[in-house]
Amino acid sequence: MMIKRLSLIFLLLTGACQTRKMTYADTLTPWLGQSEERLMQAWGHPYNTFFIMPNEKVVSYIKFATHPMGGDDEPYAYEVAYDAIETPNYGNDTTSTNYYCQTSFTIRDDIVIDYSFNGDDCVVLY
Repeated sequence: MMIKRLSLIFLLLTGACQTRKMTYADTLTPWLGQSEERLMQAWGHPYNTFFIMPNEKVVSYIKFATHPMGGDDEPYAYEVAYDAIETPNYGNDTTSTNYYCQTSFTIRDDIVIDYSFNGDDCVVLY
């Protein structure tokens, strides 16, 4: 009985000590409350800007990339990953495929108030 209790305590302690892997959302959260100017300095000019109201807009950034197929896909395990768009694989290259990520920031009164992202390449690069 004592061994079972010690085993249970050990399992609970080792489970509690595991750290969560950083997600793409974790990398975007620090931008909340930052100025639009600072965002532009770090991310550059957006791919698209959509004005919601005179003092509110959404700016979007798009990243396209080609990665090897069958490679290490561990970073995707903690992300919302899905085929967002079908991108052609020119030259019939069967060893790599195309991916994309669109990241959008909502800006009100020159301050980042929200973010969203979609695509199959919205991952944390280690």
